Amino acid sequence: NVTTSMLELFKLVQANWGEDYYNLSDETSQIVPGTPPAYRRRTPFVPYALHNQTGCPLMFFTSVVDVEGKKIKRFREYSGNRMMEDQPGGNSWKTVGVNETLPFLFSTRSKQRHQNTHHHQLHQVVLRVEGWKEAKPVTVDKIGTFFRNVSALRNASSLTEVPPARIVFEVKMLGSAQKLIIVRSALEIENRLSVPIRIRLENTALKVADVKEMEVIPCSKVPIPLL
Repeated sequence: NVTTSMLELFKLVQANWGEDYYNLSDETSQIVPGTPPAYRRRTPFVPYALHNQTGCPLMFFTSVVDVEGKKIKRFREYSGNRMMEDQPGGNSWKTVGVNETLPFLFSTRSKQRHQNTHHHQLHQVVLRVEGWKEAKPVTVDKIGTFFRNVSALRNASSLTEVPPARIVFEVKMLGSAQKLIIVRSALEIENRLSVPIRIRLENTALKVADVKEMEVIPCSKVPIPLL
């Protein structure tokens, strides 16, 4: 069946390939005869990316859970000081700085077409924010907003009881195929004024003399840092 979407995709691919071909022809026309032309290599596609909006550095590793009825078999990537379950090798935790985005992949043993059709794989992310304990795994196969409660890493000298924090995982599409996972705190500040506002944050319960200032521009919303 010929649909409108198919025709639009055909026109898009034709325009992109034509542009690449003519650009390559212009470049090769200036090359000395006898030298082979240089072809542009395509960038490999990475289907997932994680964006850190927690205000703190974080680490995460991926987990692929193979589900068959009531049987669950786990494949996890741990850090160097952890054992690997049902998978040789082992990758270290991936670190993401504040306001940084890191593309990543899920490692699987075999291709999807070689697997049993009754098997279903769940792609999960296990995350640890600096100053907080490790969060429970979050499945990122579906679009939506999910949350996990985490406890603070208390110092031995601290006598203050710190309540748990809520981390929000917002999974959405970036473009037509890539999934973007935005990690942030559950508390946000929205500025509906016509002028910027400056906010002073104090977190003396976890850190001594920990004071931060942040500016919120008009008609914008920013999450509060976790630490």
